[in-house]
Amino acid sequence: MPLVPPAPALPRERPAPPLTNSRRHRFWPDQFAVVRLEEAGALDKIRADLIARYQPFDSQELFALERMALAQQSMLRYADLESGFLTCCINQAVDPSGDPVYLLQPDLTRGIPLTSAISLDL
Repeated sequence: MPLVPPAPALPRERPAPPLTNSRRHRFWPDQFAVVRLEEAGALDKIRADLIARYQPFDSQELFALERMALAQQSMLRYADLESGFLTCCINQAVDPSGDPVYLLQPDLTRGIPLTSAISLDL
């Protein structure tokens, strides 16, 4: 009877390491919230959505997702800031009857034809 060599072992999938064991620091979403302007759990919800979507394998991927959550929160903040700024500008530039308070100075528009779209922006 000839000896048959054993079959090579099949590579096993390695299990995902627990993410909490390899972390040396914690992510505290509430420390990034602006008091009285944002709800405390907003960043935590963004982070949870990203983790559910991308399913990080290790602490570095989790760290990257947390940075993405902070970036998304910043984009939302700046959108709120922009809308508040423009609302304030309109509030300052239009009187209660809807007429403009401040019109463009002739020096600003010299040589530039004003279109109806520009006029609507005033």
